[in-house]
Amino acid sequence: MTNQKQINITAGWTSLKLGDLFEFKNGLNKAKDFFGYGTPIVNYNDVYKKTFLHKKDVIGLVSLSENEIINNSAKKNDVFFTRTSETLKEIGLASVLLDDIDKCVFSGYVLRARPKTNKLFSKYCAYSLRTPSIRKDIMNKSSMTTRALTSGKFLAQVEYLLPPLPEQKRIVKVLETWDEAIDKLTRKIEIKKNIKKGLMQKLLTGKVRLPGFSGKWSLIKLKEICTV
Repeated sequence: MTNQKQINITAGWTSLKLGDLFEFKNGLNKAKDFFGYGTPIVNYNDVYKKTFLHKKDVIGLVSLSENEIINNSAKKNDVFFTRTSETLKEIGLASVLLDDIDKCVFSGYVLRARPKTNKLFSKYCAYSLRTPSIRKDIMNKSSMTTRALTSGKFLAQVEYLLPPLPEQKRIVKVLETWDEAIDKLTRKIEIKKNIKKGLMQKLLTGKVRLPGFSGKWSLIKLKEICTV
């Protein structure tokens, strides 16, 4: 009997669950005395703030034994999810490690999803796992008591549509083009904002006068024009 959900799937795409694509593992927890030196560690904030993780983004350090490093390794193309937070909206956010980092590990506040297949393009994972539909499914399959919490067991049940590898790469190229355009526009906006701040400073202090105005400004105290 045909699965009803398969009917509307785009030709060539496959409907899977995240558990078909990834092996999930919890991170490590150490006392605070072990942090600040040692080996690099992927922390909650790294994953929360960044869709793509590069070596320069992983600045946390933790002191571990060689066995702990091996058992909690963070490798290129690993996907990390925020595991726990105050609200459901802050858990299950995904980030993909795009660089090799020697002896890197990951925190207990995140989950590692290591790909089980070579049919995944890492950058496509990063984009797709933050889409509203995936985020909604993750939140629906997570728990909320005193804190919001997700787990490998919950994430493994999240439904996922997988296009062919060449199409994944093409989609990423299109999205990266838009990201570049947005970055350029953002920089232009920041430049315009700074220009406006400088102009405000000059106009509102009388250092620059508008055409048609040349009279002296009055210097008064605030109490003369308002009640404090």
